[in-house]
Amino acid sequence: AAICFALAASLVLFYYAKIGSFPNMQTRFALPVVPFLILMAGPFFQVVLENPKWIYPILVPLLLYNSICCFFVGKRFSEDLRSDAQLWIQNHAVGGTVMESSAGAPHWEKLPHPKIVELDAAKPNWNKTRAAEVIDLRVPHANGRAQLFAKIFANKPWIGEEAKRFEGDPDENLFTRDALLKRNPQIVSVYSSDYGVPSITVKNYYSDLLEGKFPYDTVFDGETQDPPRWVYPREIDFLRGRITILMRRPGA
Repeated sequence: AAICFALAASLVLFYYAKIGSFPNMQTRFALPVVPFLILMAGPFFQVVLENPKWIYPILVPLLLYNSICCFFVGKRFSEDLRSDAQLWIQNHAVGGTVMESSAGAPHWEKLPHPKIVELDAAKPNWNKTRAAEVIDLRVPHANGRAQLFAKIFANKPWIGEEAKRFEGDPDENLFTRDALLKRNPQIVSVYSSDYGVPSITVKNYYSDLLEGKFPYDTVFDGETQDPPRWVYPREIDFLRGRITILMRRPGA
């Protein structure tokens, strides 16, 4: 039993050292090790039954560590600065305001007030805005996958076409100073996932916008803080990022 336990434990520890080092852990990554944990359970419970006091030095640190990690997970969600950004929008987006938001920014139309209606910035349907207090022009996410697939699979053009069909092919002409001034929003919200893209045009557009080269000034800026290195999980999907809100300069 002791040999079985030692062999299973060594495999579990090796698996944890390799797979557990991934920044993002999926459930399917951990499933292969479950049978070995079951094999370890028999000898473990046998030892615990013979020496019940051993359970305390094993479980107390384990439960304590997991409780602390749970605290940090909840803390990271409660301190998500997108919640503060929502309060800012509620307090500053008055009736008649036209906003513009990048694809990764919160969907402001879900706020209880004011009444916000989303429109596609590329093809806005203004008939939908009759009952709106605030209009939110949504700019697409230019992930560049369609162009990447078309380049990698140049001999199989249907792959690039399918990528465009399922994900769309954002018009990069939306990401220019002239296009922004033509849309003329009073408020612009940008989330960091939208400027970490392959497109140089899109990167330059957001860079110039955030650096104040367009007639907009930053009025809200918040970025998720990293937890301590020993906390698990290190990464939580869709939580890490930076949100920035800009307002048009008076008279611009």
